[in-house]
Amino acid sequence: MESRAYAIGIAQGTIVVVTIPWILLVGPIDELTRALLIGASWVISLAVAEYFIYRRAHGPARTPRASLRPA
Repeated sequence: MESRAYAIGIAQGTIVVVTIPWILLVGPIDELTRALLIGASWVISLAVAEYFIYRRAHGPARTPRASLRPA
């Protein structure tokens, strides 16, 4: 639960990370573009949080290997 709350809190930083490159590469943004960039930022933040929550809940995805010690 804390990870989801963190994702919601960090979304503002993600908005900056998404918006500044857009402004530098494309130019000034209008209201529609601003709304779409904010929406994309929220989706990115929540998707990353859900990915890490899923990974933590299911543990490492390693397969067991044979021991290197001689028998």
